[in-house]
Amino acid sequence: MSISQSDKFYFPRGDLVLQVENTLFKLHQDILVRHSGFFEDMFSTPTSDDTEGTEKNPLVLPSDLCSARSFTILCKLLYPPKMGYCLNISVKRLGEWEHVLRATVALQMGDTRKMILTKLDEDTPNIKSDTARLLRLYLDYEEAPPSLRSACLRILACRRKQITPDEVRILGEEGTCLVNHVREAVRENLSLHLIRTLQRSKDLVSAQHAECIPIAFSRMLRTPVDKGPQKTNVDDTQDIFQPALGYMLCQVCSVQWKPAVESFKILSARIVDRYNKGAPPVDTSQVLMA
Repeated sequence: MSISQSDKFYFPRGDLVLQVENTLFKLHQDILVRHSGFFEDMFSTPTSDDTEGTEKNPLVLPSDLCSARSFTILCKLLYPPKMGYCLNISVKRLGEWEHVLRATVALQMGDTRKMILTKLDEDTPNIKSDTARLLRLYLDYEEAPPSLRSACLRILACRRKQITPDEVRILGEEGTCLVNHVREAVRENLSLHLIRTLQRSKDLVSAQHAECIPIAFSRMLRTPVDKGPQKTNVDDTQDIFQPALGYMLCQVCSVQWKPAVESFKILSARIVDRYNKGAPPVDTSQVLMA
């Protein structure tokens, strides 16, 4: 296997040569020590070999610590091309960032890991595209912001589609149990909220319209079932509230249904927030009254 120098990170005035897989990097010891506990510990230990880390005797990083690809990305973060430049960290490239995050653990780069997780959390429009893996990152890394957990739980708890086998594999037992508990809590509390609402307004609704809102509510919560060519056109990756207004077929009751849907949204967000704070609602009546 031939060994080649990094195109962008082999600095002529660098004072440390590293070999990661088949790529050589010539960097600056002071910069690495500042951002990596791994290198700080390494260079604080005296060595009898004065040639280690030179062009003749590169310091070899084991491939199980970090791949050349991940190390190159870390170098892009350590050596921005211009002042104020920030590398694009997007959920769309989450697979790549997962490898980089693992490298930050091996190299003890806590601040870098926190920055990556924060940037992924800020990529709000794309969180829905890979929610399970992002929630798994939150569970794996203590540096992940709580807002990432909240965003992921909101999406998975209110999504029409059930948790898939692939998502169960990604989330693991802890994550799957958490998501299922929140999903159940949301649906149970919405049902109780509906019952209370109907009880308060039962004298104002005629018998002819008594079932209009319950029917629309049932359609809103119904889990889609694949019936081959007869399956509905509803996007099962949507949350349960997106198509909700269309489930009310009665024009008279649509006036009451629209604010009811808004109250369902508020209640579901409140339930997820309680879980996110580590206080899952046990007494559902208390959640409804909060």
